[in-house]
Amino acid sequence: MKGAITVMPKVARRAVTTIALATLVTSVPLALQASAADAVQIDRVAGADRYATSVAISAKAERSPNGVVFLASGENFPDALAGSAVAAQLNAPVLLTRPGALPRDVAGELDRLDPREIVILGGQAAVSADVEKAAASYGPVRRIEGADRYDTASALADFGFPDTRTAYIASGTNFPDALSAAPAAAHRGAPVLLTRPDSLSPGAARVVNRLRDQPLRVVGGTGAVSGAVSSELATYSKELLRLQGRNRYATSAVISQEAFNAAGTVYLANGQNFPDALAGAPLAAKSKSPVLLVTKDLVSFEVCVEIGRLGPTRVVALGGEGAISAEALRAAAYCSTGVPRVVTPGEAGDPGAPGQPGTPAPPAGPGSSVDTLDRYQAETALATIMRTIPLADNARYNLADPLADDIGVLLEAAKRLQAAGAPASPQQAYYLAQVDFIVTKLTQASVYPAQAEPPYDEARAAIGTILPILNPILNTQHTLP
Repeated sequence: MKGAITVMPKVARRAVTTIALATLVTSVPLALQASAADAVQIDRVAGADRYATSVAISAKAERSPNGVVFLASGENFPDALAGSAVAAQLNAPVLLTRPGALPRDVAGELDRLDPREIVILGGQAAVSADVEKAAASYGPVRRIEGADRYDTASALADFGFPDTRTAYIASGTNFPDALSAAPAAAHRGAPVLLTRPDSLSPGAARVVNRLRDQPLRVVGGTGAVSGAVSSELATYSKELLRLQGRNRYATSAVISQEAFNAAGTVYLANGQNFPDALAGAPLAAKSKSPVLLVTKDLVSFEVCVEIGRLGPTRVVALGGEGAISAEALRAAAYCSTGVPRVVTPGEAGDPGAPGQPGTPAPPAGPGSSVDTLDRYQAETALATIMRTIPLADNARYNLADPLADDIGVLLEAAKRLQAAGAPASPQQAYYLAQVDFIVTKLTQASVYPAQAEPPYDEARAAIGTILPILNPILNTQHTLP
């Protein structure tokens, strides 16, 4: 399943309900791409580094009526992400600092904000006494800390959400799920609690015990928060929801889908690196907007569909072009051109489902291997290519994570569209353009060594297998050198 909200009830005999992210099938003419994208405002909030970016994000927001500013380490993610929901609840910015020294840009922003209180997130290993002393020259300082990141997150929940009726529980060992959860949690007036993957942290257990019998939301798959942790959480809650997708990008879409009915603005964050986006969650939460994860150059299929569902008129990248490229930002604008018509493959209305009234026969004749598409073969071949082929500059070619997972779905959708004679949607057009870009790179002679050797020969064989399928879809004539 591409993305799911799995409801895990306390009583094991009760049926499990799954809400899936819909599969995109249809249809905006390609000629509308440019005008539709131009109708969506594209914006970027960025500074010279992670610290300057946090200042830029703070400057974008209105000054907090509470006069509170949060200060967190920019070298690690847990305290800033757990604090983001609290900061959003108080309409306060999160500024990032080096552990041992307050950056000049951040000091200047503190001076501009003239805060009534500066709340330092985490212990002295995260934000040193020297930084605390420097910050104190701009306003009264309070430090919220615990014995570790898990206890700090729980202490923040006590501080910011004494009366909450739900909580989000995310892994404290990796950032993507918590990053997407923070604005959703703030939207619901809920904290983000952190836990170890295989055992519920004592601090989180204490908070969920305070919330006994209230709904809880586990973020990420069992690799992030294990089934054992979920089972323990179920003893505290009448309803436990697991918000997960097949990867971090899809999970961010599921979190958004469950929390937001619509959004005028969507924020994009790099799902492979956290610094630029650490301070973005309060800004997103303030405008009741999600943070969706992308790679530097790609918007994943599920995220694209979720942007279409939300229907924003503004898309904002958190961080510079080193975090999110102009191409990815514009692609997200294409995705926002409207809610796509969605059907589940095989159901009534699916133009490619066998026996559907009016479904034209697949094209026949030479080169139409599209009508015998093997999804598993396509997915496996492209995944192999993307894991093994380096570019000419010897950098590993990882542009298409998560495109490698999407390729089978895309090719299958393209096959159905060709069979139905329907135009491709902007989302599919964007992906097919990315596939074309990848194939173009992979069919350049400079990619391959002079003599076949692993893993090049394996990848070359894979691309050779897939080209007869890709060329008719892309209307290209790519060949291997």
